[in-house]
Amino acid sequence: MLYLEFLVFLIVYWKNYMRKYTLRFQSQEDILVAWQNFEILSLGTWVINWSDISWKSCNDIVIQIRRRIYIKTVELNNFTDSANLPKFLILQLQLRSLQRKLLFCQSNLLVSVRHVTQPLSCETITNINFYKSITLDCTESLRLLMFIKSCLNVLEWQRYHFLLNQSSRINNSNLRIQVTVDHIFQYIVKNALEPEHTNIELYMLDKYSFRSSYKTIKSVVQSCVTLQQPWVLSVNIKEFFEIISFDYINSKIFKFPFFSLVNYWLSCSFLDDGPLCFLLLDILLSGLGPEIKSQLFYFSYRHNSSLVNYLKDYIPSYTYVRYLDSVILLCETELKIKICRQILRDILNSRGLKLLVTKKIQFSHLSFGFDYLGVTVRIYCHYNIKSFRYQLLIKPSSSSITKVKYKIRSLFIQYRSYHVSTLLKKMNPLIKEWGLYYSKFYSQETFSNLDFYLYVLQSRYGGRNHPKKSRTWIINKYFGCFNLNRTDKWVFGIYSHGKVSYMEKFIWIPGIQEEIGFFACSSLENKFCII
Repeated sequence: MLYLEFLVFLIVYWKNYMRKYTLRFQSQEDILVAWQNFEILSLGTWVINWSDISWKSCNDIVIQIRRRIYIKTVELNNFTDSANLPKFLILQLQLRSLQRKLLFCQSNLLVSVRHVTQPLSCETITNINFYKSITLDCTESLRLLMFIKSCLNVLEWQRYHFLLNQSSRINNSNLRIQVTVDHIFQYIVKNALEPEHTNIELYMLDKYSFRSSYKTIKSVVQSCVTLQQPWVLSVNIKEFFEIISFDYINSKIFKFPFFSLVNYWLSCSFLDDGPLCFLLLDILLSGLGPEIKSQLFYFSYRHNSSLVNYLKDYIPSYTYVRYLDSVILLCETELKIKICRQILRDILNSRGLKLLVTKKIQFSHLSFGFDYLGVTVRIYCHYNIKSFRYQLLIKPSSSSITKVKYKIRSLFIQYRSYHVSTLLKKMNPLIKEWGLYYSKFYSQETFSNLDFYLYVLQSRYGGRNHPKKSRTWIINKYFGCFNLNRTDKWVFGIYSHGKVSYMEKFIWIPGIQEEIGFFACSSLENKFCII
């Protein structure tokens, strides 16, 4: 009887709490009209300054609440006393109270606005930038912050289907405010939902939740080293599967305070874009590795009469690695990789993911290589007079090289009529960013090819700006020994206002192949060693 009264008290308390928040806007046109009126009435009337906000204290408050949510989640997961039901309910109530506190926290709103409108200024570095088309300056960000504080609330926001069209989102300026507010509310919900459903350590709650891509690639390489003659199954979940049901995700987050808002986002094909998409995808794919392992062991045990053969042949021959929506399965034989492919398809189908009709999951031997996170992992054969050796090399993939060439060519076309200093300011960050990521792999040959591609574009740039000049004159003007730390005389640059400006080269970035390395093995022992 006491338990029943306690549950009734919780239900009544929650209903009274939810009555405080009512819907104010019924359509996206009402929000746009309110934004325009707010923008007109609030010109020059700010009570705070964007530069005066203490972002460090705001981040500390958000991190502290997220850690408390994580600690309560660990206590709930480790709770084993089934007879002590009131304590379990109190822990549940404390967890939801902390999540609700973070959802309505002033610091969470400030941090979310800054992350969405100015992602490059935040300390958190992510590999994927969702907000390239809606980046705002400080004045617009502050105006948007005041508009959300005075006119909007997380509970009254709705996701509309027309926001999913990216082409209209970029071209139509009227959709700018709706998309920005939608991403801000997604980030607010993400901060409260992430500590409960992401397998991260306590000290990682203030950083990007997913582990580094370098560590993921290194784990794949170590698996290739361990297994003899590995077969690889590489799957991109968002590319090969379509979501037909959200029942599995709803069963995981139905206790979340704003479950109705997240459910409404899901009903509008939410997983296409937004800061919350990879968190929900991580929830959808959580526990996939152990489930594949258990079903693979059950299948192998069912088809082996001897337990000794089962332990000898099947247990050490399977590896599962996942980063975001990219899944890698490594097995020793072709038969096992086919079994893993069918098991993966069945598990994802039970979680609401259906394989596309036009797609087929392919697998290959490591000697043919596979692309993963922008690199190609492949075994190369080398014949020597004394021995026959294999080398496992990690190189930049052809698709990533094509993309960076397209970016370089687009910048040269976009700034072909500008001064050289403007072109250099745009090109140098791209060269350093791309080169630093791939400097940990076997990339020196790729860097040399990209430098030659840059030289061709630089020569065309000089010839277009000076069509009546000779090639010798163009070379003397734009090429020279601008970098005093090197003896390279073919550096593209210019002297302007007594300062030297030049374009970086990919080959100048030092290679640090010892971290992930490149490996070799002999044909007799199948043992890998770092060269």
